[in-house]
This record gives sequence, C-alpha cells and structure tokens, in this order.
Amino acid sequence: MLKVMRKITYKGKVQCLFLILLISCRVTTPSVAQGDSTLVSAEGFGDKPVHIGYGIQKEKAVTGSVSTIWSEELIKNTVTTVGNALYGKLPGLLVSQRSGEPGNDVPSFLIRGNVTYAGETGPLIMVDGFQRSFDQLTLDEIESISVLKDAVSTAIYGLRGANGVILVTTKRGVESRNKIGVTLKYGIQQPTRLPNFIGSYDYAQLYNEALTGDGKPPLYTNEELQKYRDKSDPGYYPDVNWFDAILEKSSPVWEAGMNFSGGNKIVRHFVMVNFMKNEGLFKNTRWNDGYSTNSTFERLNFRSNVDIKVNSRLTASLDISGRLEDRNAPGTAVPTIFNNIYAYAPNFFPVQYSNGTFGGNSAYQGNPLGLVTSTGYTALNDRNFQSSFRLEHTLDFITEGLTIGAVGAFDNYQRSREAYTRQFPVFQLTKGESGDEYQKFGQVTPLVRAAGYEHNYRSNFEAYLDYSRSVERHEVSAKVIYHQDKYVTNWNNDNNRPYLLMGLHGRVHYGYDGKYFAEAVVGYNGTERFPKNHRFGFFPAVAASWIVSEEEFLKPVNWISWLKVRASTGLSGNDAIGAGNDRNLYTSYFINAGSYPFGSNNGNLTATKESNYPNYRISWEKGYKTDFAVEARLFNYLDVSLNYFKERRTDIVDSRVNELPAILGIDGGYVNYGVVNNQGLEATLSFHGKVNDFLFSAGMNATFLKNTLAKRIEPAYPNAYQTRVGHPVGQIFGLEAVGFFRNQAEIDDAGTPYHTFTPVRPGDIRYKDQNGDGLIDSNDELPIGKTTTPSFFYGLNLGVSYKGLSLEACLQGIEGSTLLITGLSGPMGKRAQIADYVMNRWTPETMETAEFPRLTTLDNNNNYRTSTMWLRSGDFLRIRSVELGYELPEQALTVLKLSNLRVFVRGMNLVSFDSFKKLDPETFTGYPALRSYSSGLSLQF
Repeated sequence: MLKVMRKITYKGKVQCLFLILLISCRVTTPSVAQGDSTLVSAEGFGDKPVHIGYGIQKEKAVTGSVSTIWSEELIKNTVTTVGNALYGKLPGLLVSQRSGEPGNDVPSFLIRGNVTYAGETGPLIMVDGFQRSFDQLTLDEIESISVLKDAVSTAIYGLRGANGVILVTTKRGVESRNKIGVTLKYGIQQPTRLPNFIGSYDYAQLYNEALTGDGKPPLYTNEELQKYRDKSDPGYYPDVNWFDAILEKSSPVWEAGMNFSGGNKIVRHFVMVNFMKNEGLFKNTRWNDGYSTNSTFERLNFRSNVDIKVNSRLTASLDISGRLEDRNAPGTAVPTIFNNIYAYAPNFFPVQYSNGTFGGNSAYQGNPLGLVTSTGYTALNDRNFQSSFRLEHTLDFITEGLTIGAVGAFDNYQRSREAYTRQFPVFQLTKGESGDEYQKFGQVTPLVRAAGYEHNYRSNFEAYLDYSRSVERHEVSAKVIYHQDKYVTNWNNDNNRPYLLMGLHGRVHYGYDGKYFAEAVVGYNGTERFPKNHRFGFFPAVAASWIVSEEEFLKPVNWISWLKVRASTGLSGNDAIGAGNDRNLYTSYFINAGSYPFGSNNGNLTATKESNYPNYRISWEKGYKTDFAVEARLFNYLDVSLNYFKERRTDIVDSRVNELPAILGIDGGYVNYGVVNNQGLEATLSFHGKVNDFLFSAGMNATFLKNTLAKRIEPAYPNAYQTRVGHPVGQIFGLEAVGFFRNQAEIDDAGTPYHTFTPVRPGDIRYKDQNGDGLIDSNDELPIGKTTTPSFFYGLNLGVSYKGLSLEACLQGIEGSTLLITGLSGPMGKRAQIADYVMNRWTPETMETAEFPRLTTLDNNNNYRTSTMWLRSGDFLRIRSVELGYELPEQALTVLKLSNLRVFVRGMNLVSFDSFKKLDPETFTGYPALRSYSSGLSLQF
C-alpha cells in the first residue's frame, strides 16, 4: 500500500478517496442486507451535544469544522500521556512523538499541517474553557476532546486561534444515584526498534578498510582480528553492545484510579483520584545507596467538579484539580547518554572489567553505563493546582432564555529541581612489565547538589451574557464574553513581565425549521506582545449549513437518512511569533558588541550597540480560512464526510537580515512580510452494523495537504532553483547525488565538476553540477525530497463485538514525508556505524551496487552533508492499539452487586510497516519509542 500510494499524485489521491467511498457503499450494502439484520438507527442523529468555543451546540446545528472523540473511545487506550491516545482518531490532527522517555513522551500536534515558518505551529489547548496543558490529565477524567479547525470555530479565540484549537472537557456529575468506579491497569513497555550495531570483529575489519581508503596503513593485525572474532580476550578485545549494556528488555507501568459521581436536583459531583507509575528502561540503577538513577515518572491526579443549584435561578460550580508529578533521571542528560552510545564503537573498551571498574580511555571517558549509574541523579517535582469558580444566573424576568454569568480561574504551577551530580573514573587495560595494568582517567567525586525553582501562575476572569430561545420554527442563541488572562512565569523574578490578554468575543447562531443554520462569530482581543497602538485585532467569521435530508424532495430517497452541507469563512490570528528576547519584536535593547582597544595602553573596552531596528507596526499572523463540507449517513449505517479547506496565512514575521546591508551596523529587525498558502481535503468514512448478536464497525479518516510558501524575504540567491518561495514550508534543500567516483581517472577527468568541499577519492559521493559552472558548492543545492510534515495522513479504526466480548484495533499512517539520516552516519571512530550503513558501502568490488559512500576515518565534508544520498521515506503504517475486552453479563453483575465490570488486554504501538527497517520511523535517535502490553479491569458499583 505504501509503495503504491507514493506514486499517486495529490489529485490522484483525492480521486482514489472518492473511489474508496463508492466501493465501500457498493460492497457493504449486500453483506449487511444478507441475513436477518438490525441496522443502527438514524433516529436522534445530530442531537448529541458538541463542545465548541465558549459553548455547546447540538451536532446537527454545528456550522463549523469540529471533530470530537468521546470518553468511551479514549479509555480504550493505555497511555501515560493523553496526546498519545489521539493517533489516527481525529481527521486533520497530526500527532507526532519523538521520545519514549517516561514523563517526557509528550507528542506534538499540528492541525491541518504547518502554515507558518516563523511563528508557533501548535494549536491552542483549552481545558474546561481555559488555556492549560492537558498532557498529564488521566483519560478517566476526560469527557471529550474536540478539535476546532475552521474560521467560525477559531475566530472567537482571536489572536490565538489561527493554528486551530483543541478543547478538552472534563467529566461532571449528572442527576443519578451515587456511583463508584475503579480502574486498575498493569503493563510492560519495551522498545519498538533499536539500531543494530555491528560487532567488534566486523568493525575492526571495516576500520582497516577505511584507513586503507584514506591512504593510511591498517590498525588491526590478523591476530587481533581473530581475537575479536573468537572473543577469547574480552579485556583487551571487547565486543560491546551498548544497548544491551544499559537497557532492560522491558519495564513496568501501572495505574490505579477511583472516581465518585452522581447527584440530585440540588448538587451534582464528579470526584476522582488516580495514581500512575512509569518505570524506565535503564539497567543497574539501584547500585547507589539510597537513590535510583533510572528515568521514572510518578503522577497523582485528583479532581473535584461540583455543580450546585443555589435556587431556581442561581447555579454555582466549583472545580478543583491538581497533579503531583515526580520525575527522576540520571545525573547525565539522557540525550548525552544516547549520543555516546552512537559515538562509542564496540571495540573501544569493555563496559566493565572483571573487578567492576568501568572501561574507558583518555579520549572516551563517558562510558554510557557509568553515565547512567554513577553520575548521580536529577529529581524534578512538579505541583500543579487548577481551580475555577462559576456563577450563573438566569434572567427570565427580563426575557426568557437570558442568562448572565461570571467565572474566575486560578492555576498555579511549581517545579523544584534537585540535581546531585558526581564524576566517576574510567580505566584502560594495558600490558605492563608485571602483567595487566589499569590506567585511570578521572576521579571519584562526592555528590554535589544544585537546586532550582520555578513558579508560574495564571489567572483568568470571564463575564458573559448568554441568550438561547426557540419560538415555533426559529432557534436563536447569542453569547457575548469578556475575557482576560494573565500568565506569569517565574513570578519571583523581578525582571519578568507577565503575558497579558484581554478582549471581547461574541457569537450569534440562528436556526430555522431544524434544517437551515447560520452563524456569525467575532473575536476582538489584544496582547502586550505588540505596540500600544496596535495591540488589538478584530477577527470575524461567518458560516451556514443546510440539512438537505430534511427537505421534502429528499424524503422519498430512503437510502439517504442524513445529508448536510456547510460552509464557513473568516479570519483568525496567531500572536506567538517570537520568544525570549524576541517576545516583543517592536522593542530594541542594548547588547554587548565585543570590545575595542582604547587609550595609550590599548586597553580593551566593552562595546555596546543597539540590538535591532524597532518596528512599531509589528503585528500578528493572520489566517484567512475557508471551508466547504458535506456530511451524510447512507443506508442508515454508513457515515461519510468530505471537507475541503483553504487558508492563506499572511503577515508572517520575517527578519530583515537578508534585506539590509551589514554596513548599517544594526540588525534590520523584523517585519510582517511572509505568506503561506495551504489547502487540503479531510474525509471520513464509518460503518456501523448489527447482525443478530454481532456488532461491527469500521472507520477511516484521512487528511490530504498541499502547502506552498508564497512570499518571504530571501537572500539574493544566484540561481532561481535555490529560492524557497514556491515550495512547501520546511522543504529540504541539498545536493543531488549522482553516484560515486569509481576511480581516480573520473576525478581527474576534465569534464568532471570540481568538488570544492574537500579533496575527493574513489568511493566518495559525486554530485550534479546544477548551474554548469564546473564547481560543486553550495550554489548547487536545490529542493530534494519532501518535508518532515506529511502531505497525507490517515487512521483506520476497526471493531467487532459478540455479546460481552469485543475486539478493537486502531491503525495510523502517514505518507509524503522525508527523513534525513545524515546524523546517523559519519567517520568511523567518531560515530559507531549502523550495520545497514557499513554493509552497503562502496568498495572497488561493490561499486555497481553500493548504497553508501566509502568508509573513512577522517572528517569528510563532501560525503556527510545534506544530499539525496541521506534521504529516506518517512512513510509508515502503524498498528497503534489492539484491545480484547469482555463485559460481564447483567445476571453476573446482579450477583456481584455491580453495575458494570469489564476486563481487557491491550497492545499499544505494536507493529510498524515501513521502508525504514532498521530504526523506528518516528523516533530513530535518543530514548527509544515504546510498545506496551497491558491488562486491567474497570468496575462500577
């Protein structure tokens, strides 16, 4: 499938999608019609409430592009971070993970691709109406997660809505008897794939080959090679697999939670507590007395959402939640440990000698096992507290359906960091006059404590008027909200300036006869990021929808039970255009400009200069969005949705460094200049059916993207093909490799372009001279491959159940992305070589079939630079989750006095189908990506 899809154009993929939808309709209809089947009814379709920006609407009345996943689907995942439960679940949402380290496995999100090259690309995250992180919430406390994508859904957030919005809504109590729920999970995690490094014998052989290619004598004798081969003298001739040395085969993760919910006409409540522990993969982390050096993560979550009806008109809500998060890690940064694994060849030294000391030498003193076990530890203790208090009063005495409300929220975050670090010695085994001798490098040092503290808080206030009323065929709702947000980081730092946001937002929604809907939304807000006279922006949007299936002319068409079309257009903004000293791009400040000699003694004086030219008209990015969509339910069990979207992102901030000459003596600063055009198609297809006691479902969602950089300040490139304009954002540029130099005669040939980076030898990469000047240099770099952001991503969700037994699976894939693996290779001795790399290298015997250049022990600026030689497809199809579950029948529950009991076994992140066989296509360096196997139960009293 992957190979076929790569050859299909963007237009072809769209055509293929329509063909899939047509085939699905033709194929599934007879199969369900056979036998005495009961179909899922369309009655009540569209009445489910959907969370939108600052409100709730019935599904059929929603005019914007909103995708939602509900609690019953979320809890079928065993993940330690909420975002990792969203792979393949929501159209338009791309989830990417780059690490599996406990507590640091938070994925990144893109909604409908990357539409900016300068500002923040991630969506706005809102939890219960306020900007908050949702990474470390538990799945058990979440009611739904909605993704808002188009203008009418995001314009109400004004300056912060252009990248899309993720709304997280937590559970609340309902009027019912009191219920107690318990959840228990236990599982193990293991790496998906680890690099397959070659052994010492092969490495030594190939090192000799590399030296010969460099014109140097070989280092290892035949006798030494034999000792590597037979492993007869591991002290002097080791054969180390560093992954085996520092990583366990698996590590445990477990979770336990309890919740209480229910209520009456006066008070409703949802209360929850949950504990999770995720142990890391590092080995021998208990060698030290009194502390562990493993990467571990422990989290305690609690939540209390209470709603009180004070009287017939006044209701109050008090939400309190918090998290206690404790992270532990080795005293050496985890990326450094893995960098050393890649850099240390298998024959450098043993992991440990027989006397327990660590192997090493003067050049390589960072023994990876020593870094894990003997450099101390770092402990991070996070304390998160979130609260909100809401009052809402009906104003029916003024007019029916009118409500006034106010809510205040306060969030507090504290992190304490304690690092207890020390050093350890390494030893090199040498032969002395009296026998074996150990040469020592480094010293044992005592633990040294360093501590740090971070304290952030956020306060919000909202006041609103809400009106909702239905009169005969007319439905009208309107809402006006005043909102202010103050966020302070490291508040005890006197130099810190808070992030401030305030504004008005409004929505008017009108429905007629239950089939025609129109909506107008406006956001008006401002932030301290911009100059005083340009801080506020106006962000309007409009939308309309038509439920065609409610029309009389369509009623006779009984195979169409639901048909809706909708369209929207409008504007939203992105104010996250700078960070650090560039947060306020309209300011300039004074910086150190080096020094200069002055006076009779030529003493050095520090020079100071203005940092940049200030721009008092700097503004936010503007996203002009347009959406068209069709939603349908066919044959009463087949749901189809097609959504075309288009966005033009303007006023992207550009640096003027490429526009103004350096002779000015000042950085040109920043201007709003760039433009990116983005368009695409989202499609969903889901099928639900029932045959006797069998229930089955199948769902697919897919997103196609086409992205073009339309305008940007660029250097004066000498060649037109070097310009970034006209290509996707993030397009890779590099040299085009056209093979290898076969012999010296080819290098010396007068028609061969001169490769300027370093003198070349036979077996080095040969590049194409793009501009015909006879030189291979940076002027020959052109667009190669694609971007790391895929142009097509999709999810497949399958399920079948029989009575209480169920089996469900989720698959997720991406197409149209490129991986650049330059960092996985390099000169031997400076970077351990992956088997796939060294075994397919150029030699005089393999020059016709070689995939990689010759081996070398020297820095080679010709071979190890960005080029088509080092591009690989980033496409994959991955089985994200499989769950086998069983619910006890009602008779057994009655005997046990339970209302529900479900047991399950799950596998997460199980298998990947891709062309990048040796490494994980998502996380191919650093702490590995993990698969997990777990079992558990959930019960309710």
